[in-house]
Amino acid sequence: LVRLQAGVSTYELSYLLGEPPILPPRISSDREGTGTVPFAVLRLNEEQRLLLAALAEPWLTSPMEQPDSPRPNAEIARRLGWTAKKLDRKLDYLCRRFHQGGVRGLRGEMGNEATSRRVHLVRHVLETGMIDDRDLELLYRNEKT
Repeated sequence: LVRLQAGVSTYELSYLLGEPPILPPRISSDREGTGTVPFAVLRLNEEQRLLLAALAEPWLTSPMEQPDSPRPNAEIARRLGWTAKKLDRKLDYLCRRFHQGGVRGLRGEMGNEATSRRVHLVRHVLETGMIDDRDLELLYRNEKT
């Protein structure tokens, strides 16, 4: 059984093979415990998770409003206690890694401004479940330290 999701549509393919021609892919369990092979999902360290939670916070705290863009980088850097240079380096690294994984809209090209790249990044991590409202706790704990 193969399930694919494209936007709001879900497709399901069912087939039966006598002998598998190759070993099946390793299927990881997501947070809800369903077996999935997600698209361009990276293993995040704590700083990356913190950065993505800060970027995605407006979407996570007001899911019905769906903001047009994340907060400005300078505001996020201050909130995390980072320099603007550190934030930019980490954002560039994440965008490059996701781009290499096949996520479109994360490359700094002519006509693709930084705000648009950040929105694509946030939408991808939210849609794949890499970041969710439980990650806000990490962000709030970071503020207290």
